Amino acid sequence: MKGTVVYLSSEQLVMITAESRRDVLRVENYERLPFPMGAMINGVIINDEAVKEQLHHLKEEGIDEVHLVIDSGQILAKNVVIPKMKMKEIYQFTKDELSPLAQNAEDMIYDFAYLDEDSTSKGASKILALGVERKLIDMYLQLFNDSGIAILSIDFAINALIRFIHFLPGFLDKTYILSQIDGNNLISTLFDNDEYALTYRTRIMANTGTPEFENEVINSISHMIQSSNRSDSSYKISDVFVFGLDDKEEMSLCQNIHDQLHVDARGLPGSKAIYAVKDFDNEPFKLSHYVYPIAMFYKKTGSGFKNKELDLLKAYNRDDEPPKYESVLKLCIPPIIILLVFFIPFGILTWSNMSLQNKIDDVDAEIEKYNLAISATDTSAYEKLSSFQNVLNSIKQLNEQIQSTPIIRDEHITNIQKSLLNGMVLDSINYTRETHTISLSVSSTNVQTIEKYVKNLKKQNDFIAVNYSGYNEITTSSTTQTGEVDPITGLPATNTVESTSYKSTITIILK
Repeated sequence: MKGTVVYLSSEQLVMITAESRRDVLRVENYERLPFPMGAMINGVIINDEAVKEQLHHLKEEGIDEVHLVIDSGQILAKNVVIPKMKMKEIYQFTKDELSPLAQNAEDMIYDFAYLDEDSTSKGASKILALGVERKLIDMYLQLFNDSGIAILSIDFAINALIRFIHFLPGFLDKTYILSQIDGNNLISTLFDNDEYALTYRTRIMANTGTPEFENEVINSISHMIQSSNRSDSSYKISDVFVFGLDDKEEMSLCQNIHDQLHVDARGLPGSKAIYAVKDFDNEPFKLSHYVYPIAMFYKKTGSGFKNKELDLLKAYNRDDEPPKYESVLKLCIPPIIILLVFFIPFGILTWSNMSLQNKIDDVDAEIEKYNLAISATDTSAYEKLSSFQNVLNSIKQLNEQIQSTPIIRDEHITNIQKSLLNGMVLDSINYTRETHTISLSVSSTNVQTIEKYVKNLKKQNDFIAVNYSGYNEITTSSTTQTGEVDPITGLPATNTVESTSYKSTITIILK
Protein backbone atom coordinates (compact mmCIF):
# COMPACT_ATOMS: atom_id res chain seq x y z
CA MET A 1 0.00 0.00 0.00
CA LYS A 2 1.16 3.52 -0.79
CA GLY A 3 -0.74 6.65 0.09
CA THR A 4 -1.46 9.43 2.55
CA VAL A 5 -3.25 9.01 5.89
CA VAL A 6 -4.64 11.85 8.01
CA TYR A 7 -5.60 11.67 11.69
CA LEU A 8 -7.56 14.53 13.25
CA SER A 9 -6.88 14.81 16.97
CA SER A 10 -8.09 17.47 19.42
CA GLU A 11 -4.84 19.38 19.01
CA GLN A 12 -3.63 18.89 15.47
CA LEU A 13 -3.83 17.36 12.03
CA VAL A 14 -1.36 14.46 11.81
CA MET A 15 -0.32 13.37 8.31
CA ILE A 16 1.83 10.53 6.95
CA THR A 17 2.71 9.71 3.35
CA ALA A 18 4.34 6.28 3.18
CA GLU A 19 4.78 3.09 1.21
CA SER A 20 4.58 -0.43 2.61
CA ARG A 21 7.04 -2.88 1.05
CA ARG A 22 6.77 -6.39 2.44
CA ASP A 23 7.56 -6.04 6.16
CA VAL A 24 9.02 -2.52 5.92
CA LEU A 25 7.20 0.85 5.99
CA ARG A 26 9.05 3.74 4.30
CA VAL A 27 7.76 7.11 5.52
CA GLU A 28 8.28 9.63 2.72
CA ASN A 29 6.62 12.65 4.35
CA TYR A 30 5.20 13.48 7.78
CA GLU A 31 3.67 16.58 9.37
CA ARG A 32 1.85 17.72 12.51
CA LEU A 33 -0.24 20.82 11.83
CA PRO A 34 -1.64 22.41 15.01
CA PHE A 35 -5.21 23.61 15.57
CA PRO A 36 -6.11 26.61 17.71
CA MET A 37 -7.58 25.71 21.09
CA GLY A 38 -11.20 24.55 20.84
CA ALA A 39 -11.12 23.91 17.09
CA MET A 40 -12.04 20.26 17.76
CA ILE A 41 -13.65 18.83 20.88
CA ASN A 42 -14.20 15.09 21.34
CA GLY A 43 -13.90 14.43 17.62
CA VAL A 44 -16.45 17.10 16.67
CA ILE A 45 -15.29 19.98 14.45
CA ILE A 46 -16.15 23.26 16.19
CA ASN A 47 -14.06 25.68 14.08
CA ASP A 48 -14.46 24.66 10.42
CA GLU A 49 -12.17 27.37 9.07
CA ALA A 50 -9.28 26.44 11.36
CA VAL A 51 -9.38 22.81 10.20
CA LYS A 52 -9.87 23.79 6.54
CA GLU A 53 -6.79 26.00 6.73
CA GLN A 54 -4.61 22.97 7.49
CA LEU A 55 -6.39 20.88 4.83
CA HIS A 56 -5.64 23.61 2.26
CA HIS A 57 -2.00 23.29 3.26
CA LEU A 58 -2.13 19.59 2.30
CA LYS A 59 -3.89 20.48 -0.95
CA GLU A 60 -1.10 22.92 -1.82
CA GLU A 61 1.39 20.08 -1.33
CA GLY A 62 -0.42 18.11 -4.06
CA ILE A 63 -2.43 15.78 -1.83
CA ASP A 64 -5.80 15.08 -3.49
CA GLU A 65 -6.96 11.95 -1.66
CA VAL A 66 -6.40 10.51 1.81
CA HIS A 67 -7.37 7.73 4.16
CA LEU A 68 -8.87 9.23 7.33
CA VAL A 69 -8.60 8.11 10.97
CA ILE A 70 -11.02 9.68 13.47
CA ASP A 71 -11.59 9.43 17.21
CA SER A 72 -14.53 10.48 19.36
CA GLY A 73 -16.17 9.50 22.61
CA GLN A 74 -19.47 9.62 20.69
CA ILE A 75 -18.47 6.53 18.70
CA LEU A 76 -19.91 3.35 20.24
CA ALA A 77 -17.37 0.51 20.33
CA LYS A 78 -17.75 -2.89 21.96
CA ASN A 79 -15.63 -6.04 21.98
CA VAL A 80 -18.06 -8.98 21.53
CA VAL A 81 -17.93 -12.72 20.87
CA ILE A 82 -20.18 -14.13 18.13
CA PRO A 83 -20.95 -17.67 16.94
CA LYS A 84 -20.42 -18.63 13.33
CA MET A 85 -22.67 -16.41 11.17
CA LYS A 86 -23.10 -15.11 7.66
CA MET A 87 -21.84 -11.58 7.01
CA LYS A 88 -25.37 -10.17 6.73
CA GLU A 89 -26.25 -11.72 10.08
CA ILE A 90 -23.16 -10.20 11.72
CA TYR A 91 -24.16 -6.71 10.54
CA GLN A 92 -27.62 -7.23 12.04
CA PHE A 93 -26.06 -8.60 15.26
CA THR A 94 -23.86 -5.50 15.50
CA LYS A 95 -26.88 -3.25 15.09
CA ASP A 96 -28.90 -5.15 17.70
CA GLU A 97 -25.98 -5.05 20.14
CA LEU A 98 -25.29 -1.32 19.89
CA SER A 99 -28.62 0.32 19.01
CA PRO A 100 -29.91 0.21 22.64
CA LEU A 101 -26.85 2.30 23.62
CA ALA A 102 -27.39 4.97 20.94
CA GLN A 103 -29.14 8.27 21.68
CA ASN A 104 -30.41 8.48 18.11
CA ALA A 105 -30.70 4.88 16.92
CA GLU A 106 -32.53 5.88 13.72
CA ASP A 107 -29.55 7.87 12.42
CA MET A 108 -26.77 5.37 13.14
CA ILE A 109 -24.46 3.42 10.86
CA TYR A 110 -22.84 0.18 12.02
CA ASP A 111 -19.74 -1.77 11.08
CA PHE A 112 -17.33 -4.28 12.61
CA ALA A 113 -13.75 -5.55 12.41
CA TYR A 114 -12.61 -9.16 12.90
CA LEU A 115 -10.20 -9.45 15.85
CA ASP A 116 -9.42 -13.14 16.44
CA GLU A 117 -10.84 -16.58 17.15
CA ASP A 118 -12.37 -17.08 20.60
CA SER A 119 -10.37 -19.72 22.46
CA THR A 120 -13.17 -20.45 24.95
CA SER A 121 -15.82 -21.52 22.43
CA LYS A 122 -15.28 -23.63 19.31
CA GLY A 123 -16.27 -21.85 16.11
CA ALA A 124 -16.80 -18.51 17.86
CA SER A 125 -14.97 -15.29 16.91
CA LYS A 126 -14.15 -11.96 18.52
CA ILE A 127 -15.14 -8.77 16.72
CA LEU A 128 -15.02 -5.05 17.46
CA ALA A 129 -18.57 -3.79 16.90
CA LEU A 130 -18.90 -0.10 16.07
CA GLY A 131 -21.74 2.39 15.79
CA VAL A 132 -21.54 6.08 14.82
CA GLU A 133 -24.10 8.75 14.03
CA ARG A 134 -24.40 9.45 10.30
CA LYS A 135 -24.14 13.20 10.86
CA LEU A 136 -20.63 12.81 12.30
CA ILE A 137 -19.44 11.19 9.05
CA ASP A 138 -21.40 13.82 7.07
CA MET A 139 -19.38 16.51 8.84
CA TYR A 140 -16.01 15.03 7.84
CA LEU A 141 -17.06 14.32 4.25
CA GLN A 142 -18.34 17.87 3.78
CA LEU A 143 -15.20 19.40 5.28
CA PHE A 144 -12.80 17.44 3.07
CA ASN A 145 -14.99 17.90 -0.01
CA ASP A 146 -14.95 21.68 0.50
CA SER A 147 -11.14 21.49 0.66
CA GLY A 148 -10.91 19.52 -2.62
CA ILE A 149 -9.58 16.34 -0.97
CA ALA A 150 -11.30 12.98 -1.47
CA ILE A 151 -11.64 10.52 1.42
CA LEU A 152 -10.89 6.91 0.40
CA SER A 153 -11.71 5.21 3.71
CA ILE A 154 -12.44 6.06 7.35
CA ASP A 155 -11.05 4.10 10.32
CA PHE A 156 -11.57 4.43 14.08
CA ALA A 157 -8.47 5.30 16.13
CA ILE A 158 -8.93 2.56 18.75
CA ASN A 159 -9.43 -0.07 16.05
CA ALA A 160 -6.23 1.13 14.34
CA LEU A 161 -4.38 0.86 17.67
CA ILE A 162 -5.64 -2.69 18.30
CA ARG A 163 -4.38 -3.75 14.88
CA PHE A 164 -1.03 -1.93 15.02
CA ILE A 165 0.11 -2.92 18.51
CA HIS A 166 0.59 -6.54 17.40
CA PHE A 167 3.26 -5.43 14.92
CA LEU A 168 5.46 -3.86 17.62
CA PRO A 169 7.87 -5.98 19.71
CA GLY A 170 7.59 -6.48 23.46
CA PHE A 171 3.81 -6.88 23.95
CA LEU A 172 3.32 -10.65 23.63
CA ASP A 173 1.51 -12.37 26.55
CA LYS A 174 1.29 -9.20 28.65
CA THR A 175 -1.50 -7.23 30.28
CA TYR A 176 -0.89 -3.52 29.86
CA ILE A 177 -2.35 -0.03 29.38
CA LEU A 178 -1.67 2.24 26.40
CA SER A 179 -2.25 5.86 27.42
CA GLN A 180 -2.40 8.56 24.77
CA ILE A 181 -2.25 12.21 25.81
CA ASP A 182 -4.10 14.31 23.25
CA GLY A 183 -4.02 17.85 24.58
CA ASN A 184 -6.12 17.73 27.75
CA ASN A 185 -7.64 14.35 26.85
CA LEU A 186 -6.30 11.10 28.30
CA ILE A 187 -7.31 8.02 26.29
CA SER A 188 -6.26 4.79 28.03
CA THR A 189 -6.76 1.41 26.34
CA LEU A 190 -6.45 -1.86 28.29
CA PHE A 191 -5.09 -5.02 26.66
CA ASP A 192 -5.73 -8.14 28.79
CA ASN A 193 -3.17 -10.84 27.92
CA ASP A 194 -2.43 -9.01 24.66
CA GLU A 195 -6.14 -8.85 23.70
CA TYR A 196 -8.22 -5.64 23.59
CA ALA A 197 -10.49 -5.25 26.62
CA LEU A 198 -11.75 -1.65 26.97
CA THR A 199 -11.02 2.07 26.51
CA TYR A 200 -11.27 4.69 29.25
CA ARG A 201 -11.44 8.44 28.43
CA THR A 202 -10.65 11.22 30.91
CA ARG A 203 -10.62 15.02 30.65
CA ILE A 204 -7.52 16.50 32.34
CA MET A 205 -8.21 19.94 33.79
CA ALA A 206 -4.62 21.06 34.61
CA ASN A 207 -2.28 22.56 32.03
CA THR A 208 0.04 20.22 30.11
CA GLY A 209 3.57 19.99 31.50
CA THR A 210 2.66 20.94 35.08
CA PRO A 211 2.94 18.67 38.17
CA GLU A 212 -0.83 18.95 38.56
CA PHE A 213 -1.28 17.60 35.02
CA GLU A 214 0.92 14.59 35.79
CA ASN A 215 -0.94 13.90 39.03
CA GLU A 216 -4.31 13.86 37.25
CA VAL A 217 -2.97 11.47 34.61
CA ILE A 218 -1.48 9.16 37.26
CA ASN A 219 -4.71 9.18 39.29
CA SER A 220 -6.71 8.20 36.21
CA ILE A 221 -4.32 5.35 35.34
CA SER A 222 -4.34 4.22 38.99
CA HIS A 223 -8.15 4.07 38.96
CA MET A 224 -8.06 1.99 35.78
CA ILE A 225 -5.49 -0.42 37.28
CA GLN A 226 -7.57 -0.90 40.43
CA SER A 227 -10.74 -1.50 38.41
CA SER A 228 -9.05 -3.91 36.00
CA ASN A 229 -7.14 -6.06 38.52
CA ARG A 230 -10.33 -7.91 39.23
CA SER A 231 -10.71 -11.37 40.71
CA ASP A 232 -12.08 -12.94 37.50
CA SER A 233 -8.91 -12.15 35.53
CA SER A 234 -5.79 -14.29 35.85
CA TYR A 235 -3.72 -11.45 34.41
CA LYS A 236 -2.61 -8.35 36.31
CA ILE A 237 -1.47 -5.09 34.71
CA SER A 238 2.33 -5.06 34.58
CA ASP A 239 3.12 -2.24 32.15
CA VAL A 240 1.95 1.23 31.13
CA PHE A 241 2.97 2.68 27.76
CA VAL A 242 2.61 6.44 27.20
CA PHE A 243 2.57 8.30 23.88
CA GLY A 244 1.58 11.71 22.55
CA LEU A 245 4.09 13.78 24.58
CA ASP A 246 7.51 15.23 23.83
CA ASP A 247 10.51 13.24 25.06
CA LYS A 248 11.16 15.27 28.21
CA GLU A 249 7.50 15.27 29.32
CA GLU A 250 7.20 11.57 28.53
CA MET A 251 10.25 10.62 30.61
CA SER A 252 9.06 12.67 33.59
CA LEU A 253 5.53 11.19 33.50
CA CYS A 254 6.79 7.59 33.12
CA GLN A 255 9.17 7.98 36.05
CA ASN A 256 6.40 9.27 38.30
CA ILE A 257 4.02 6.49 37.20
CA HIS A 258 6.68 3.93 38.09
CA ASP A 259 7.43 5.54 41.46
CA GLN A 260 3.81 5.96 42.54
CA LEU A 261 2.04 2.95 40.99
CA HIS A 262 4.95 0.44 41.02
CA VAL A 263 4.47 -0.69 37.42
CA ASP A 264 6.86 -0.46 34.48
CA ALA A 265 6.14 2.74 32.54
CA ARG A 266 7.77 3.87 29.29
CA GLY A 267 7.11 5.23 25.83
CA LEU A 268 6.08 3.09 22.89
CA PRO A 269 8.90 0.89 21.56
CA GLY A 270 10.31 1.76 18.17
CA SER A 271 10.59 -0.57 15.21
CA LYS A 272 13.41 -0.95 12.70
CA ALA A 273 10.76 -1.90 10.14
CA ILE A 274 9.29 1.64 10.27
CA TYR A 275 11.58 4.49 9.29
CA ALA A 276 11.56 7.92 7.67
CA VAL A 277 13.41 8.26 4.38
CA LYS A 278 14.64 11.64 5.61
CA ASP A 279 14.33 13.30 9.02
CA PHE A 280 13.29 16.94 8.94
CA ASP A 281 15.56 19.38 10.81
CA ASN A 282 12.73 21.03 12.74
CA GLU A 283 11.21 17.71 13.88
CA PRO A 284 12.95 14.31 13.68
CA PHE A 285 10.55 11.45 13.00
CA LYS A 286 9.15 9.83 16.17
CA LEU A 287 6.85 6.83 15.75
CA SER A 288 4.73 7.59 18.84
CA HIS A 289 3.60 10.92 17.32
CA TYR A 290 2.19 9.14 14.24
CA VAL A 291 0.72 5.90 15.67
CA TYR A 292 -2.77 6.14 14.15
CA PRO A 293 -1.76 7.15 10.58
CA ILE A 294 0.98 4.47 10.55
CA ALA A 295 -1.51 1.84 11.74
CA MET A 296 -3.56 2.37 8.56
CA PHE A 297 -0.75 0.76 6.52
CA TYR A 298 -1.08 -2.47 8.54
CA LYS A 299 -4.66 -3.25 7.54
CA LYS A 300 -5.36 -6.82 6.46
CA THR A 301 -5.87 -7.40 2.74
CA GLY A 302 -8.02 -9.93 0.97
CA SER A 303 -11.65 -10.99 1.24
CA GLY A 304 -13.53 -13.14 3.72
CA PHE A 305 -14.63 -12.79 7.31
CA LYS A 306 -11.16 -13.13 8.87
CA ASN A 307 -9.85 -10.29 6.70
CA LYS A 308 -12.76 -7.98 7.55
CA GLU A 309 -11.48 -4.51 8.40
CA LEU A 310 -13.42 -1.54 9.70
CA ASP A 311 -14.35 1.12 7.13
CA LEU A 312 -16.92 3.68 8.22
CA LEU A 313 -17.06 5.16 4.72
CA LYS A 314 -18.22 1.84 3.25
CA ALA A 315 -20.69 1.48 6.11
CA TYR A 316 -21.93 5.01 5.39
CA ASN A 317 -22.57 4.13 1.72
CA ARG A 318 -24.00 0.66 2.44
CA ASP A 319 -27.78 0.43 1.91
CA ASP A 320 -29.33 -1.17 4.98
CA GLU A 321 -32.86 0.05 4.24
CA PRO A 322 -35.56 -2.66 4.09
CA PRO A 323 -37.15 -3.56 0.70
CA LYS A 324 -39.87 -1.24 -0.62
CA TYR A 325 -42.79 -3.61 0.05
CA GLU A 326 -41.45 -5.16 3.25
CA SER A 327 -44.05 -3.39 5.42
CA VAL A 328 -46.92 -4.76 3.28
CA LEU A 329 -45.48 -8.26 3.41
CA LYS A 330 -45.17 -8.04 7.19
CA LEU A 331 -48.93 -7.29 7.44
CA CYS A 332 -49.75 -10.39 5.38
CA ILE A 333 -47.61 -12.74 7.44
CA PRO A 334 -49.85 -13.06 10.60
CA PRO A 335 -53.05 -14.29 8.83
CA ILE A 336 -51.03 -16.70 6.68
CA ILE A 337 -49.37 -18.12 9.78
CA ILE A 338 -52.77 -18.56 11.47
CA LEU A 339 -54.10 -20.55 8.50
CA LEU A 340 -51.00 -22.71 8.41
CA VAL A 341 -51.18 -23.38 12.14
CA PHE A 342 -54.75 -24.69 11.89
CA PHE A 343 -54.73 -26.66 8.62
CA ILE A 344 -51.25 -28.09 8.26
CA PRO A 345 -51.26 -30.18 11.49
CA PHE A 346 -54.44 -32.04 10.44
CA GLY A 347 -52.98 -33.02 7.09
CA ILE A 348 -49.64 -34.03 8.60
CA LEU A 349 -51.30 -36.12 11.32
CA THR A 350 -53.53 -38.00 8.86
CA TRP A 351 -50.67 -38.73 6.49
CA SER A 352 -48.39 -39.81 9.34
CA ASN A 353 -50.96 -42.27 10.71
CA MET A 354 -51.42 -43.94 7.32
CA SER A 355 -47.70 -44.14 6.70
CA LEU A 356 -46.97 -45.49 10.18
CA GLN A 357 -49.60 -48.28 9.89
CA ASN A 358 -48.15 -49.41 6.56
CA LYS A 359 -44.67 -49.58 8.10
CA ILE A 360 -45.99 -51.61 11.06
CA ASP A 361 -47.57 -54.17 8.70
CA ASP A 362 -44.32 -54.44 6.71
CA VAL A 363 -42.21 -54.95 9.84
CA ASP A 364 -44.55 -57.64 11.21
CA ALA A 365 -44.24 -59.56 7.93
CA GLU A 366 -40.44 -59.30 7.99
CA ILE A 367 -40.28 -60.48 11.63
CA GLU A 368 -42.41 -63.54 10.84
CA LYS A 369 -40.17 -64.41 7.86
CA TYR A 370 -36.95 -64.21 9.91
CA ASN A 371 -38.43 -66.15 12.81
CA LEU A 372 -39.16 -69.05 10.46
CA ALA A 373 -35.64 -68.87 9.01
CA ILE A 374 -33.99 -68.82 12.46
CA SER A 375 -35.94 -71.83 13.73
CA ALA A 376 -34.73 -73.86 10.73
CA THR A 377 -31.08 -72.82 11.07
CA ASP A 378 -28.16 -74.32 13.04
CA THR A 379 -27.19 -71.57 15.56
CA SER A 380 -23.69 -72.88 16.48
CA ALA A 381 -21.98 -70.91 13.69
CA TYR A 382 -23.79 -67.77 14.75
CA GLU A 383 -22.63 -68.24 18.35
CA LYS A 384 -18.98 -68.58 17.21
CA LEU A 385 -19.34 -65.47 15.08
CA SER A 386 -20.70 -63.58 18.09
CA SER A 387 -17.71 -64.72 20.18
CA PHE A 388 -15.25 -63.57 17.52
CA GLN A 389 -17.12 -60.25 17.24
CA ASN A 390 -16.75 -59.64 20.99
CA VAL A 391 -12.97 -60.28 20.77
CA LEU A 392 -12.72 -57.94 17.78
CA ASN A 393 -14.60 -55.19 19.63
CA SER A 394 -12.19 -55.51 22.58
CA ILE A 395 -9.21 -55.20 20.24
CA LYS A 396 -10.75 -52.13 18.56
CA GLN A 397 -11.43 -50.52 21.94
CA LEU A 398 -7.80 -51.09 23.01
CA ASN A 399 -6.57 -49.67 19.68
CA GLU A 400 -8.72 -46.53 20.17
CA GLN A 401 -7.20 -46.02 23.61
CA ILE A 402 -3.70 -46.32 22.15
CA GLN A 403 -4.56 -43.93 19.32
CA SER A 404 -5.96 -41.36 21.77
CA THR A 405 -2.59 -41.10 23.56
CA PRO A 406 -0.85 -37.99 22.16
CA ILE A 407 2.17 -38.77 19.99
CA ILE A 408 4.19 -36.56 17.72
CA ARG A 409 3.16 -37.01 14.12
CA ASP A 410 4.46 -35.91 10.73
CA GLU A 411 1.84 -33.16 10.46
CA HIS A 412 3.01 -31.68 13.78
CA ILE A 413 6.55 -31.33 12.42
CA THR A 414 5.20 -30.01 9.12
CA ASN A 415 3.06 -27.34 10.85
CA ILE A 416 6.02 -26.31 13.03
CA GLN A 417 8.23 -25.90 9.95
CA LYS A 418 5.55 -24.17 7.82
CA SER A 419 5.01 -21.57 10.56
CA LEU A 420 8.66 -20.44 10.30
CA LEU A 421 9.09 -16.92 8.90
CA ASN A 422 11.81 -15.37 6.74
CA GLY A 423 15.15 -15.19 8.55
CA MET A 424 14.26 -17.99 11.02
CA VAL A 425 16.04 -21.34 11.51
CA LEU A 426 14.82 -24.35 13.52
CA ASP A 427 18.00 -25.37 15.41
CA SER A 428 16.62 -28.41 17.26
CA ILE A 429 13.42 -30.21 18.19
CA ASN A 430 12.84 -32.62 21.11
CA TYR A 431 9.77 -34.58 22.24
CA THR A 432 8.99 -35.85 25.76
CA ARG A 433 6.26 -38.51 25.53
CA GLU A 434 5.45 -38.57 29.28
CA THR A 435 4.46 -34.89 29.30
CA HIS A 436 3.40 -34.72 25.59
CA THR A 437 5.78 -31.77 25.20
CA ILE A 438 7.70 -30.62 22.12
CA SER A 439 10.71 -28.36 22.81
CA LEU A 440 11.90 -26.13 19.96
CA SER A 441 15.14 -24.16 19.72
CA VAL A 442 14.92 -21.44 17.06
CA SER A 443 17.17 -18.67 15.74
CA SER A 444 16.12 -15.49 13.94
CA THR A 445 17.78 -12.46 12.42
CA ASN A 446 14.81 -10.33 13.58
CA VAL A 447 13.32 -10.48 17.09
CA GLN A 448 9.85 -9.51 15.83
CA THR A 449 9.57 -12.68 13.73
CA ILE A 450 9.97 -14.87 16.84
CA GLU A 451 6.84 -13.35 18.43
CA LYS A 452 4.92 -13.68 15.14
CA TYR A 453 6.08 -17.33 14.94
CA VAL A 454 4.72 -17.98 18.47
CA LYS A 455 1.37 -16.45 17.46
CA ASN A 456 1.22 -18.72 14.37
CA LEU A 457 1.87 -21.80 16.55
CA LYS A 458 -0.88 -20.79 19.00
CA LYS A 459 -3.39 -20.95 16.14
CA GLN A 460 -2.67 -24.67 15.53
CA ASN A 461 -5.61 -26.84 16.67
CA ASP A 462 -3.37 -29.78 17.72
CA PHE A 463 -1.56 -27.74 20.41
CA ILE A 464 -3.04 -27.23 23.91
CA ALA A 465 -0.49 -24.57 24.85
CA VAL A 466 2.50 -22.76 23.38
CA ASN A 467 4.91 -21.28 25.94
CA TYR A 468 7.50 -18.63 25.10
CA SER A 469 9.86 -17.16 27.70
CA GLY A 470 11.74 -14.56 25.64
CA TYR A 471 14.94 -14.53 23.62
CA ASN A 472 18.71 -14.18 23.92
CA GLU A 473 20.72 -11.87 21.68
CA ILE A 474 23.90 -13.57 20.37
CA THR A 475 26.66 -11.82 18.46
CA THR A 476 29.06 -13.96 16.43
CA SER A 477 32.06 -13.03 14.35
CA SER A 478 33.73 -14.73 11.41
CA THR A 479 37.22 -14.07 10.08
CA THR A 480 38.23 -14.64 6.47
CA GLN A 481 41.50 -14.05 4.64
CA THR A 482 41.48 -11.29 2.05
CA GLY A 483 44.23 -12.86 -0.08
CA GLU A 484 46.61 -9.97 0.67
CA VAL A 485 49.59 -9.65 3.03
CA ASP A 486 49.81 -7.15 5.91
CA PRO A 487 52.85 -4.96 4.98
CA ILE A 488 53.65 -4.37 8.67
CA THR A 489 53.44 -7.89 10.13
CA GLY A 490 54.04 -9.83 6.94
CA LEU A 491 51.13 -12.08 7.85
CA PRO A 492 48.06 -12.78 5.66
CA ALA A 493 45.50 -9.96 5.97
CA THR A 494 42.10 -10.89 7.39
CA ASN A 495 38.60 -9.39 7.54
CA THR A 496 36.29 -9.89 10.55
CA VAL A 497 32.49 -9.57 10.22
CA GLU A 498 30.12 -9.56 13.19
CA SER A 499 26.50 -10.71 12.96
CA THR A 500 23.65 -10.65 15.49
CA SER A 501 20.98 -13.28 15.90
CA TYR A 502 18.24 -14.00 18.44
CA LYS A 503 17.77 -17.44 19.98
CA SER A 504 14.72 -18.64 21.83
CA THR A 505 13.25 -21.79 23.35
CA ILE A 506 9.55 -22.56 22.74
CA THR A 507 7.61 -25.43 24.36
CA ILE A 508 4.46 -26.94 22.86
CA ILE A 509 1.99 -29.22 24.67
CA LEU A 510 0.06 -31.59 22.38
CA LYS A 511 -3.61 -32.43 22.75
